[in-house]
Amino acid sequence: MYYRERFGLPALDSVHAAMVMASGADGIATVDQVFGAVDPSLLPIFTPHQFVRGTRARRRSSGWSGS
Repeated sequence: MYYRERFGLPALDSVHAAMVMASGADGIATVDQVFGAVDPSLLPIFTPHQFVRGTRARRRSSGWSGS
């Protein structure tokens, strides 16, 4: 499971990320901030404004910036 190994996502979230990528979708709509660990160029996140700060913090702590 690529997303589990590379980004440390739980197994079920890894499946969700892989399905989004395989479907060719523009990103994932979620309130689950764990997806912030994924490279934003691979998995854009659409989330309500109250979750943006936490998701961005997760991305920064995972080494991703600019999103």
